[in-house]
Amino acid sequence: MDGKLAQETAKYRVYSPALHAALADDPFYATLEARAHHPEGKRAAMLAYYDYSMLEADRYGLLRLSDAPGASVWAVPLDQATYARKTHEKAAVLRAQMGEAALATYEAMNANMAKGTLPLVDETDWYLSILGLDPAKQGRGRGADLLAPILTRADASGAACYCETFTPRNMSFYERLGFASVGRFFEPVTGADYHVMRRPVGG
Repeated sequence: MDGKLAQETAKYRVYSPALHAALADDPFYATLEARAHHPEGKRAAMLAYYDYSMLEADRYGLLRLSDAPGASVWAVPLDQATYARKTHEKAAVLRAQMGEAALATYEAMNANMAKGTLPLVDETDWYLSILGLDPAKQGRGRGADLLAPILTRADASGAACYCETFTPRNMSFYERLGFASVGRFFEPVTGADYHVMRRPVGG
């Protein structure tokens, strides 16, 4: 990681281990980690991934952090030029921090999931990309606290929200916040099914 980017992402490192612990068994992130290469090991590659994902949300989307620790990482609609810049920057970071195999895996999984997800959502929707909380602090309402203010903001903006989950046990959590499953698809790189969950305006 170049010096400038390392400085920009350093403030997120307190949250990245919690995201890694919370999402270690998620097929998407487990597959990405398995394909990653980093001089300090695969976990270091994933921590760099989460660091950058939070920076990216700060730059281009929405980010809510919790001292639990935890984070919710959101993408919002962007104009074409800004979206292209965001995509280019993400690819460059993944290539540098995780290697070509991980980048190719990431792009393949996202392309496969887009085929199922995009017909079920609207281009104006807000997308919950990552949600993670220190496993020791789960079950105490802290996960909902990471989402509620942004859902309120989305409602005020007239935006529906959606997410994708490979973990069926998480679905009841999202349902309590107004999301509902609108589709289930097989993702071939992970070898696992995922659900698309969407929350209309007002929940």
